[in-house]
Amino acid sequence: MGSFYAATLYPKENTEDVKNILEGKNFYLCSKDDGYRLVTEEKMDEQNPAEIKKFTRELSSKTDKSVISYMIHDSDVLYFIIYKNGKEIFVIDNEEEYFNDGEFIRKEKENIPSIFGIDETRWKTETCMEKFEECTFADDFLLSLLKILKLPDWVCGIGYRYLEEDATLKSALQKDGIKIHKR
Repeated sequence: MGSFYAATLYPKENTEDVKNILEGKNFYLCSKDDGYRLVTEEKMDEQNPAEIKKFTRELSSKTDKSVISYMIHDSDVLYFIIYKNGKEIFVIDNEEEYFNDGEFIRKEKENIPSIFGIDETRWKTETCMEKFEECTFADDFLLSLLKILKLPDWVCGIGYRYLEEDATLKSALQKDGIKIHKR
């Protein structure tokens, strides 16, 4: 059985916005001393892309910085989305391809390399369907996306259910300097 989780990376200065948007819901906030924090919420961890999009859109409308959400389903399906100023600017989604013989989706509405200060050629090369298919697991591709975008890689594999049910995972994360707060 593969991994199942969903999470959102957001600029650390937007923690109060996250708390306000998710008021009354069950969620974890995770942070380390870097520019982004992670939130994983119980309902989003049930893998509802509509809920994930709604939250990401609302949160990103409160900051000029990018907000990134992703969902891993059975370590095979990856849904990866970047929002900026309330608008979807990048998507990778292989759900239709995986379940319905549809198409691998890669949409880029803004120049991601200029936003993140990364190499454009590497970005285009590494985010294609062929590179995704080279990976054994969608988790591996997610990790490569995080590295290319210069985002923290400690966030890979963290989901609400895992934090809720796996004391060993929580302990290992905390030993690595990750602060975990449940709301």
